[in-house]
Amino acid sequence: MNIKNLSIYTPLLIGISGGFVSGLLGIGGSFITIPLLIGFLKIEDHKAHGTAIVVAFFASLSASIGYFHLVRITSSLPLYLIVGSLLGVWPGSKIIHKVPRKYLAALFSIFLILSATEVLIRIHPSNLIDGGFSKLGTEIALGLGAGFLSGFFGIGGGSVMVPGLIAVFGVSQKLAQGISLLVIIPTTLLGSFVHYKNKNLALNYLIPLAIGAVGGGIVGSQVVGILSPQVLSVIFVLALLIVAASTLRRMLNTKRPQLYYEED
Repeated sequence: MNIKNLSIYTPLLIGISGGFVSGLLGIGGSFITIPLLIGFLKIEDHKAHGTAIVVAFFASLSASIGYFHLVRITSSLPLYLIVGSLLGVWPGSKIIHKVPRKYLAALFSIFLILSATEVLIRIHPSNLIDGGFSKLGTEIALGLGAGFLSGFFGIGGGSVMVPGLIAVFGVSQKLAQGISLLVIIPTTLLGSFVHYKNKNLALNYLIPLAIGAVGGGIVGSQVVGILSPQVLSVIFVLALLIVAASTLRRMLNTKRPQLYYEED
C-alpha cells in the first residue's frame, strides 16, 4: 500500500477502532484512539488528545442511538449527570497542574482497580432507575465527580461514570453504559470546541476519523446486544485495567500530563 492510500485508510481504521470501543463499553475510547493517532499518523501529542475528543463525540453520538433498543431511560438522571460533568471538567483541568504526576498516576490507578472490583461484584441488573431518584444532589455529584476526574486525571469520564452508576445507583451494566454515552456527548462537544479554539485538532484527518467513529460506534453498540451482562462486565473491567496501565505509563514518561476532556 502506498503512502496516499495509507493516508486515506489509516485514519478511517483508527476511527472505527475508537468508535467500536466506545459503543461496546460506553466510554469515549480515547485510551485506544490517542496511541493510534500518535503511533500511526505521527500526530503531535496535544493535537492527538484534542483530535481524540472529536472521535469520541461522533462515536458516542452514533453508539447512543444503538443503545435505544437495548435499554429504557425513564428518569432525569442523565440530565443532572450532564450538568455536573460540564461543571466539573473545568476545575479538574486547572488543579491537575498543582499535583505531582506520580501521585496522580498512583491515585487514578487505585481508583480504577477499585472500580473494576465493584463492577465484577455487582453484575446483576437493578430497576432502581425505573423508580426515579429523589436525591438530586447525588446525581449531580456523580456527574461533577466524573467531569472533575476527567480533567484532573486527563482521562475520559466513561471509566468513572459507568462504575459510579453501578455502585451508587445500582443500575445494570448495559444501562450504565447507555447513560454514560449520553453524558459523554455534550462533554466531548465542549472539549472539541475548546481544542479547536486552541488549535489542537488535526483538521486534515477529521473527516475519515469521524466517519470511522460513527461506523465503529454503531457496530460496537450492536455487539453489546448479543453479549451477556457478565461477559460485558469482564470486558469492561479489562478495559479499566488497560486505562490504568496506560495512564500510569503516560504520566511517568512525560514531564507534564497532556489534558483532554474525554473518557477512555
